[in-house]
Amino acid sequence: YIYNLSNPLFSVITVTLNPGEALWRTIASLEIQQFHNFEHIIKDAGSTDGSLSEYVRRTENYSTRVICMPDAGIYDAMNQALEYANGKYVLFLNAGDKLFSCDVLGEVAQVVEKYPDLGIVYGDYFSEPLNLVVNSPRKLSRFFLYRTTLCHQTIFAKNREIEEIGGFDISLRVLADYDLLLRMNLISNISCFYMNKAFVSYMGGGFSTKSDNVKIAIQEAVMLRHKYYRLVDRLLYGALRALTLPKLRIMLMQSSSLLSLQKVYTRVVNILNSLS
Repeated sequence: YIYNLSNPLFSVITVTLNPGEALWRTIASLEIQQFHNFEHIIKDAGSTDGSLSEYVRRTENYSTRVICMPDAGIYDAMNQALEYANGKYVLFLNAGDKLFSCDVLGEVAQVVEKYPDLGIVYGDYFSEPLNLVVNSPRKLSRFFLYRTTLCHQTIFAKNREIEEIGGFDISLRVLADYDLLLRMNLISNISCFYMNKAFVSYMGGGFSTKSDNVKIAIQEAVMLRHKYYRLVDRLLYGALRALTLPKLRIMLMQSSSLLSLQKVYTRVVNILNSLS
């Protein structure tokens, strides 16, 4: 593979604000990729911890661009970064998270080059807190999307598709990535492809998992279900979802003292997703 930065296949976007050494985990996983036709865009809101100046000093990776400008939050920053993205497909990779192996971009490239009409390619992720791979469902059914969403670090989405549906809705504080996935699937009905491969190593502690944001996330999820699902679907899917004891599951996954139970629960979910 050769560099083609004027027309890269992938744009990997990392949104930062004082990321510290966590940024280097992400950068290191990109530097070892065997597939090189990608760009890395770091969108920074004004870090003061020296991480970006240290990056400029320590690296000569010309495939990376650092864009510094103020923003109104994480999703506004993502929209800003999209304006600079030249890649056909976009992956949002948080500072601290890293591509799971050196062949991730290469294997995704083989799929999108074979099936160029794909709007989304998604896969699995490795949870560092749980020390196991978390599987995504084989198909993104309407019921799955009603109940939950994908880890956004596992989604390669076509840049043009994101642009056509207007990018992230910055009126949403926590679940704008969920809203984007719903619009792409339920409204645009884009084609999706699942790869049974861990794309990313997730270090935990994401934006939507912070305690202050969980309550907001629950409220926004209810609003989005009312927005995108008919009443008959909400009644049916809501009844089915209630049988899965969602409040208990949320409490379980938030408790740091119940790690062994979280692993058991995740393994059960993996089995169910493999059958979907």
